Amino acid sequence: MAGNGLIPGGISGISNIFHRLFDFPVGATGFVISLVIFLFGLKLLGKLTALKTAVSFTVLAVLTDVFMAALPAFTNDKLLAAAFGGLLSGVGLGLILIGGGSISTTDLVARILNRKFKLPVGPAILVMDSIPIIAGAILFGREMLLYSIIEVAVLSFAVEKIEGGVTGGKQFLIITQKKD
Repeated sequence: MAGNGLIPGGISGISNIFHRLFDFPVGATGFVISLVIFLFGLKLLGKLTALKTAVSFTVLAVLTDVFMAALPAFTNDKLLAAAFGGLLSGVGLGLILIGGGSISTTDLVARILNRKFKLPVGPAILVMDSIPIIAGAILFGREMLLYSIIEVAVLSFAVEKIEGGVTGGKQFLIITQKKD
């Protein structure tokens, strides 16, 4: 999404803002921000969750900078970038959460809120991701806000479906006196 100038939510959004304003590497910036917050919140995590979280945000940072350097943006269409970026990010995040890991502070905070207050993870991420998105809209224009809303909404939907499974369904009971 950074290749299209989109500003997602959370740490990635903050990293993309720094990239657009100061040309800082997106992955390295995200790593530094995540590491600082991770170190402050380390005592809240269990050892295994802390290890998985550290590995996840480190791998994400490295792969982000490697792919941004090696590959051009897949599409120049910001709507497609927002929709598919949100979908792929949401599926990836959902799988990491199922495995007990975390990529950054937004999903970590969302998981804590889920444990303590039974708030759904996807909507909690949606609310927390709003801060960088609003900052991006102020800095880069209202159109960016609309694309970012699409990206985060798709991401949140995908996380909820991956983490909670597709549980919705309908059941019909037909009562009749006729035999087939």
